[in-house]
Amino acid sequence: IGAETVTFPIDTTKTRLQLQGQTMVSAGTDATNGAKVAGKYSFKGGPYSGMLNALRVIVSHEGGSALYSGLSAAILRQMSYGTIKLGLYHRFKKFFASKAEDELFVVNLVCAASAGSIAAAIGNPTDLLKIRMQALQSKDA
Repeated sequence: IGAETVTFPIDTTKTRLQLQGQTMVSAGTDATNGAKVAGKYSFKGGPYSGMLNALRVIVSHEGGSALYSGLSAAILRQMSYGTIKLGLYHRFKKFFASKAEDELFVVNLVCAASAGSIAAAIGNPTDLLKIRMQALQSKDA
């Protein structure tokens, strides 16, 4: 939780940089050559020229608290993901390797991969919520 809190402003600026200038071009006809096009993303310049510039612009236009928008969802994701992953890993390990001699590398690998995959699938909605909260700009900006 501490590491998430310390690094969260960097994650927020990264998310804003990734999303800047992204617009959806609707399906229709391309104006340049008349060809039919499906809906696609086009990229136009954005307000940020780099990581430090994005940090400065966010703080000056929205305040320092904007850097922590979405922190609650990030902490919820970390807590649920870690708990589920460790809990499932130990359950799977007990099920597949009840004796110490049954504990092979392959068994540990399969247990860890399965537990991590399930935990990631369950934690994914909170990650999406975090990104959407980070992407929102205050109405004053």
